Amino acid sequence: MFKMKVFAAAVTSAVMLASAAPALAAPALTSVQIIEVASTQYGGPEAISPSQYLTAGDHGGAQVRITVREIGYAQTVRTVTLDGVIVSNSAVQTWPLCGTALAPTRTCPNGSIYIGFDRQYQIDGSSGGKYSVTARNASSPFNAITDWIQIQ
Repeated sequence: MFKMKVFAAAVTSAVMLASAAPALAAPALTSVQIIEVASTQYGGPEAISPSQYLTAGDHGGAQVRITVREIGYAQTVRTVTLDGVIVSNSAVQTWPLCGTALAPTRTCPNGSIYIGFDRQYQIDGSSGGKYSVTARNASSPFNAITDWIQIQ
C-alpha cells in the first residue's frame, strides 16, 4: 500500500476513489480548498487556484460568496472566519462531488459515492479581509485542514 501527500494530509490508497463504485466507507478528509470568490462589486465569480493567496479582483458589495471544496468527509461544524472573527458555520448551498479527488465533478449519477462537497458561504456586505475555513476529519485521526484567501 502506498501513501500520497495531498494538501498536507496523508491518505492511503484504500480511501481514494477512482470512480462511482460499490459502497465503501466514507473517504477521509484530505483537502479543503477555497475555489471561488464571487461578489456584486467584482461582477461575478473569480476562480481561485490552489496556490493563490490573494484575489486578483476587488470584491465586495451587497452579495459576497465564497465556495470551498472539501475532498473527503468532514465533521458537521466548520470554522469560517473573516479577519479572525467567526462569520458563518453553515453553508448557504452545498453540492455533492463525484469522480476522483483529482477530477471532481458535481454530476453524480444515481448510486454514486460522494467523494466530497462544494460548500458556498456568504459574507454579504464584506469589502475584503482574510477569509479562512477550517474543517475537521469526520473520522480518526480527526485532523483539521485549513485554507485561506486574502480578499481585496
